[in-house]
Amino acid sequence: MPSLSPFQKKQYERIIEHLKDDKSANLQFVLIPATCGVETGAEDQSKLFIPPASPEAPHQVTAAICLQYPTSRGSIHIQSADVSEQPSLEPNILSHPADAAVLAAGLKMMDRASRSEHLKGVLGKRVFPAPEKDMSDLKQGAAWVHEFVLSEYHPAGSCAMGDAVDSRLRVNGVRGLRVVDASVFPNQVSGNIVSSVYMVAEKAADMIKEDWDYAALNEVKASL
Repeated sequence: MPSLSPFQKKQYERIIEHLKDDKSANLQFVLIPATCGVETGAEDQSKLFIPPASPEAPHQVTAAICLQYPTSRGSIHIQSADVSEQPSLEPNILSHPADAAVLAAGLKMMDRASRSEHLKGVLGKRVFPAPEKDMSDLKQGAAWVHEFVLSEYHPAGSCAMGDAVDSRLRVNGVRGLRVVDASVFPNQVSGNIVSSVYMVAEKAADMIKEDWDYAALNEVKASL
């Protein structure tokens, strides 16, 4: 990938390390006691989970597979100096084939688990992907990943530390501006991001107080 910046190359190196590590959590499996609206949910997420057609209809369970270290990269850019104008967002989900391949491995694992002795007689037929499709076939699995995919609501990295901000969360080339949220993560994390966001916020508060005290001390010295 000759077009990658040095920072992006470091990101990819870390992702490769995670994929090779047998102890790294590269996929997260989530079971939701509701029917997934695969026909409408991606476009209108108020319809992502839908009720049964009738009280007598069988209940469904949704097994979601979450990719923890995506290799695809999107972009976010301002469009004008007008703060009320929404930025331009391009998620580029599944633009790198490795993501579909890893998710296909997750489908294979989920399919094997659903047919295990522990769940025999508990689950009915699979609805999506189509039950006649073989999810033990990684090529079929990768194709089905493209049929239905959406964000996990854990955006991160658009102002990555080491690229857009320094180690004290100061925006490079802009005086007096810090970023304190998940966008400073230099890469994704295994699992939900909330605890890592709390950590960043606590650390940032300490650094801001340190820098404020230092600036105030210099003002006092200058006035003497």
